[in-house]
Formats: sequence, structure tokens, C-alpha cells
Amino acid sequence: MHLPLRILQSSLALALAAMPLLSAASAPRQEYDPAVFAKPMPAAQLAFLSAYDGAAPKPLEHDKKFRKLVGAVSPNGLFHLGVDMPIENALELVLEGATAPVRLRDGRYLMVSTDAGVRRGFLWVDVQEGIGIGGIYFHPSNGEPTPTLTLFSRQAAEAQNLDPAQLPAAFRSDLEQWERAARVPPVLARYFITSASRKILLLHSEEFCTDPDAGTPVGCAQLDAAAADMDLETADYLDQTRHATNATARMVPGAAMQAWIQDRDHSCLAAPNLLDCRIRMTRERVRVVVHAPPRAPRRGH
Repeated sequence: MHLPLRILQSSLALALAAMPLLSAASAPRQEYDPAVFAKPMPAAQLAFLSAYDGAAPKPLEHDKKFRKLVGAVSPNGLFHLGVDMPIENALELVLEGATAPVRLRDGRYLMVSTDAGVRRGFLWVDVQEGIGIGGIYFHPSNGEPTPTLTLFSRQAAEAQNLDPAQLPAAFRSDLEQWERAARVPPVLARYFITSASRKILLLHSEEFCTDPDAGTPVGCAQLDAAAADMDLETADYLDQTRHATNATARMVPGAAMQAWIQDRDHSCLAAPNLLDCRIRMTRERVRVVVHAPPRAPRRGH
């Protein structure tokens, strides 16, 4: 049985009319944890950035509005970049080495960065959501875990630790691209400084054995184990330094941590897969350390 032509035409018209609505409803939204980024910047404050897309970084860096933006993204507190300085000054110092053109991807995601030199870093902004994240990579010489990548955002609420999956999906994509250009190693001490001026652990939640570029199964498992060990070392360092943003003294692992490492290594000797055992036990220990109640502040601090 065939439907009359006018009914078919009417049905097609209705379907075509509905397509924009379906497209809008199914359009992907920016994915991130809204509980983390609870203090967005006004979009009007960021509108000036569109004029710099594709431009050299120097004119943007000299714009007074950009300097205010750096301050609006950077939490209060000090950062130890050879010497103590405000976080926003540390980011400005790193960005002085920027040479690549300013990029405003999709008319929305700003990236100003430097990917060479002793200190490398970036400023990333989602001009629609009002979220800004800065990053600094360098090799501290004060005895703490090294090298380090420190991310920070005044828009980020307080947390015990952060998983990269809680950060905007567009940011994670741009961060990976910058890390490749800046030759940032896959395993290193990773921090995040929140609006409360508190340095917390940014976990290695990557599974290297699902990455086709990670190498052989044994090699990627070793990367997973190294990442878990680094997270534990970093979490212990943060705990001992009271999450200070400019801590400079490297503390040796406490007796409790040293005893735990010995117990872990002994327990895993009998496991079917030693590396899998180490990874599992170390990740469990990291969760214990980062969720431990905060220590009382030191006298005089």
C-alpha cells in the first residue's frame, strides 16, 4: 500500500523541520566536573581575546586586559620558580618565552604557550565557559620530586586531589598537544593549585597499556607502575609540606611510608603478576594518603 504523495511530502517537511532541533539537542556539551569549576569568569571580560587569534604573543602579553586575565586565573599564593614569587608573576615570566602565534581554537579555546627553554608553560582559557587554567613545567633543584608540572586555576574549588577526567575535555586535548610539543615526560610529579591556594595531587589516571604508542605490554605496565609510584611520592611530599604552594624542602619518606613500601614489595613477590600487584597496592595507598585528614599547621605558619 502506498501513501498519497501529499502525505509523504508533509511528513518529509516535518522531518526536515525537526532536524535542527535534534541537532541542537544532540550537540556535545563541554565535559568537565561542574563541582570543580564553580567560579567562572564573565564572558564579557574575555571578549577582547578574539582580536588576537593568530597574532604574535607579545602584543597580547602587553595588553592590560590580558595582564588582568592572568591575575584572574592565577590563585593567590607564592610559587617557587628558583625564588618565591606570586603565582601570576611566575606565569608571566614563563610566557615571556612564548613565540608561537596565539591560538583561539574553534573561536573558543585560547592557548598562549611556550614549549622550549628551561621553563615551559601556558595559559588556556575557555572564553564561553569562563574557565582559565595555567601551567608551568620545569625541573626544581630544591630536592623535591622532579621534573614537575603544576596546573592552577582560581576558578577551581577546593579538593583533596584531582583526576584529569574532571578537567574540561577540550583542555585535556590541548594539554596533550602542548605536552608533546614541549617534550613533557609521561610520568612526573603533577600538582594542581586551587582557588584556596592549596597544592594538591593531579593523579596519573592514564592507563598506558591502552595507549597504542606506549610500547610493549611489559613496557607500558612499567609506565603504569612508575606513574603509581610517582603519585605516591608526590602525595607523601604534599602531605609532609602541608600542601604549601611554594614548599622547597624535600622531606625523606617517613618511617611509616618506608615500612609500607617494604610490606608491598614483600607481598607482591607471591602475586601472579608482580607489576600488577604493585600498581594496585600503590594506587590504593595513594587514595589513603590523599584522603587522610589534613595535618595541623606548623607553629608560626
